[in-house]
Amino acid sequence: MAPPPPPSDDPDSADPTAAPPGGNVVLTGFMGTGKTSTGRLLADLLGLEFVDTDELIEQRHGPIDDIFAQRGEAEFRALENEVATELGARSGLVIATGGRLMLDPKNHEALGRTGRIFCLTAAVDEIVARVTDDESEVVRPLLTGPDPAGRVRALLKERQPDYARFAQVATDGSSPEEVAAEIAQLLAAPPVEINRPGVLFLCVHNAGRSQMGAGWLRHLGAGRVAVYSAGSNPAAEVNPVAVEVMAEVGIDITDAEPQKWTDDMVRAVDVVVSMGCGDTCPVYPGTRYLDWELTDPAGEGVELVRRVRDEIRGHVVALLAELDGTAP
Repeated sequence: MAPPPPPSDDPDSADPTAAPPGGNVVLTGFMGTGKTSTGRLLADLLGLEFVDTDELIEQRHGPIDDIFAQRGEAEFRALENEVATELGARSGLVIATGGRLMLDPKNHEALGRTGRIFCLTAAVDEIVARVTDDESEVVRPLLTGPDPAGRVRALLKERQPDYARFAQVATDGSSPEEVAAEIAQLLAAPPVEINRPGVLFLCVHNAGRSQMGAGWLRHLGAGRVAVYSAGSNPAAEVNPVAVEVMAEVGIDITDAEPQKWTDDMVRAVDVVVSMGCGDTCPVYPGTRYLDWELTDPAGEGVELVRRVRDEIRGHVVALLAELDGTAP
């Protein structure tokens, strides 16, 4: 099996728990899982300094809701990048992160180098109950709609493959004190190496077939495989018809962005899958190369793109069974 990718290009398969002596402890996870309350207690237990990334951003730039409203989400994510880079250069910290911060490869790279990362988890009903009972003045836009539990469930399903790459700590039925004590015990044990096969889906524009392939493998693999997609000449956006037909089967690729493949990305994975588009990349020893002959969905209607989607699913099911011996 090929070695895990470097954090900058492969957030899915870097070793998320290893940290050098004197490094940081990083807590990630969905809102309502107790990152801040647990982090403060854990810092006291370990004699470390506590930092909450959302609180730090608000101290410097004002309320997060105002940042989103006046400057946009992209600006907020850029501020998260700055904070992650800054804190990654320090040591002796317990860091509670925003729910999406560690899903950004740049932030994972910055904090993963010096931090041992734990993902706090909780059931949907528990999350909704905790956030509803929260007496702080924190605004939770996700829960302002008619079906907050459904929204939380959908987002958790979407983020699960990314959260799964981190060591998991369940918080259901446990107090923050108990969760902090559990993490302290885990820190006393040797880090657990997380080593998963990696697959890169490759096509020229990284806008249709490769994005659908990546979407299927993330969905069916449920975190068991590190998944990438890229191309040699990325398009400006993902094919909207591909987005539509994937949504029909419950897979959301609306946030996917075409990107250019890199040498490091190719070196890192076990399997490179080209999608019948003629795109090529360097050949490295130990890497398996596949070519799936598929119709180009660019400019095509929904019916044809559905057929391509279903063909890709069949290929992905077979590949997943080969990789880990498990067919969904």
